[in-house]
Amino acid sequence: MACTTDIRFGTSGWRGQIARDFTFENVRRLAWAIGRWLSTQDAALARGGRKTQTEPPAVFIAYDTRHMAEAFALEAARVLAAQGRRVLLAGEPTPTPAVSAFVRAKRLAGAVNFTASHNPCEWQGMKWTTQEGAPAPPETTRAIEALIPKDAKPLLRQGENSIKHVSAKRVYFRALRRAVDFERIRRARLRVAVDAMHGAASGWLDGVLREEGIPHAALRTERDVLFGGSMPDPAPERLRELGRRVRKEGAALGLAADGDADRFGVLDGRGAFVSPNLVVAMLCDYVLRRKGAPARRGLARTVVTTHLVDEVARLHGVEVFETPVGFKHIGEKFLRGEAVAGGEESAGFSTAAHLPEKDGIFAGLLALDMVAREGRPFAALAQDFFSRLGTRRASARRDAHGVLRNGASSLKRKSFAGLRVLGTERVDGVKWRLEGGAWLALRRSGTEPLVRLYAEAPSRAMAEKLLRIGKSLVREDSRAS
Repeated sequence: MACTTDIRFGTSGWRGQIARDFTFENVRRLAWAIGRWLSTQDAALARGGRKTQTEPPAVFIAYDTRHMAEAFALEAARVLAAQGRRVLLAGEPTPTPAVSAFVRAKRLAGAVNFTASHNPCEWQGMKWTTQEGAPAPPETTRAIEALIPKDAKPLLRQGENSIKHVSAKRVYFRALRRAVDFERIRRARLRVAVDAMHGAASGWLDGVLREEGIPHAALRTERDVLFGGSMPDPAPERLRELGRRVRKEGAALGLAADGDADRFGVLDGRGAFVSPNLVVAMLCDYVLRRKGAPARRGLARTVVTTHLVDEVARLHGVEVFETPVGFKHIGEKFLRGEAVAGGEESAGFSTAAHLPEKDGIFAGLLALDMVAREGRPFAALAQDFFSRLGTRRASARRDAHGVLRNGASSLKRKSFAGLRVLGTERVDGVKWRLEGGAWLALRRSGTEPLVRLYAEAPSRAMAEKLLRIGKSLVREDSRAS
C-alpha cells in the first residue's frame, strides 16, 4: 500500500505527529530522498572535476530527547547506509547547534536531525543540515521533496556495518570555548541557574559549565518524553521555577533552552523574563562593541524581529538585512560574509564567527559573558542600552488558530490604531510599517497550523492594541487547531 502523506519542509524541516503522519514508513521515504539527492550532488561534483575524495563524505544522524527519537534515527541511518553512504549516528541526544558544529568540523556531507524543536511531545520532525552546518535553504528542500518516493516498501534497510556511533560533544564544546570567554566569567565569580526543559541541552549547557568550573544550579536535566506535561519552549510561563531558583541562588542570570537547544530563554538577576527581542538586540550590540568584531559587516534579522536591531546598526554605522522567517536565511547572510550577527524574535541568535545556525546555549552563555565583561547586572545593562540608542520599543506577539481573512494580505489601509501607514511589505506574510517606528505583521506559521501576529510600538499598550486589530483580520477555523 502506498504512503499518501505529503511530506513538505516548513520553516524548520518537516514536522508531523508521531504515529499519525510521522511514521517509520515516511521517515524511510524522506531518508531515501535525502540519500538520492546526495548522490546527485556527488555526481555533479564529479562531472565538474571538483571531487577530490575517494568516497563520498559521511552523513551525521542526530536526534533530541523525544519519544522514539533513537529508533527513528536508526531507521534513517539504515536507509542511507543501504544506499552506500557512510553514516555517523549520534550516541546520545544532541542539540541542533552541536549538529552544525560537528558537520563543519568533520567536513561531512550534512546531517539528518530528528527534532520538533519547541513543539509539544506528540510532534516529531526531520531537518536537513547542509555541509556548511546551516539549515537547508528552500532550493535544497524543494529538490529533496521532488525525490520522495510514494511507496516505502522497496526501500531496503541493510548495511548497518557502515554505521558508526559518535558523539559531537567535544567538537561543540571547543566551538563554545572559541566563542565565549569562560575565563572572564570565572574571574567575575558569577553564578548561573540553567533549565534544560527535559531537552537536548541536558548535559551540554550544564556540562560545559561544569567543565569550566562555573558555579551553577541545573533544573529539568532528566529525560522526559512528555516534557513534564508542558512543551519544551522557554516562554515566561514555563520558566517560573527557573526564576525562583535564580533568586534563591543569587544567580546573575537564568538560562534555558528549548527541546533541541537552538532557542534561548534568559532571566535577569531578579528572575524576570527578558524578551527574546531585547536579548537579540543587546547581543548584536555586544558583538559589534567587542574587540575583534569584523568591521563594516552588518546585522541580519527576520522581518518580524524587533527594529531595535536597526537602531543598533544605525549606532554602529552598519547595514541591516531583513529576511523571511527562518534562521536559514540569516545563516545565508553569515555564509555570504554580509552579516556578523543576527537573530529572530522566536529566541534565535548566532554569529558568523560561531555557527550559521541559531544556538540557544551559545546565546545564553554570551549574555553571561556580557554581564561578566561589563561588571553590572543585566537589568542595568538593558537600561544603559536603551539610553545609548535613545529609543525604546515594546514588542508583542500572539498566535491564532485560523486563517487570514480573504484580502487581508493585500489590504490597503491608511492607518492602524491612529498610526499612519508608511508602507507595506510582503517579505513573509504581510507587514505594515507605521509612523513612530511602529509596525504590525501577520503570517502563517511554517511549523504549526497557526496564524502568527506580531506588533511593535513605542509602548506595550500600543503594541497590544495593534495585535487586537490584527486579530480581527484572522478568521477562526477549528480545522487549524
